[in-house]
Amino acid sequence: MSRTISAYAVKRCPVCGKSIGRALVDWENKGDGMHRVYVECPMCRARTNSYANQNLAIESWNDGNVSTNRTYQESLIGFLEVKNG
Repeated sequence: MSRTISAYAVKRCPVCGKSIGRALVDWENKGDGMHRVYVECPMCRARTNSYANQNLAIESWNDGNVSTNRTYQESLIGFLEVKNG
């Protein structure tokens, strides 16, 4: 099955549903000499594992394969503190 560009549109967070995930470079995780990519929610910090490319990370996110170490409330407090300086 071939994928089109639109198949990799990032969906809303499967944990909090408040924000669209963002694909980010994992600067700490390097595989095969290249930095890997993950998708993270800017609100609750739920995230995927790191993948070799952006499309794999987005596909994992859209399938709901995420983990989080913080509660939604803790993440919201952190987000508001950063936003309000």
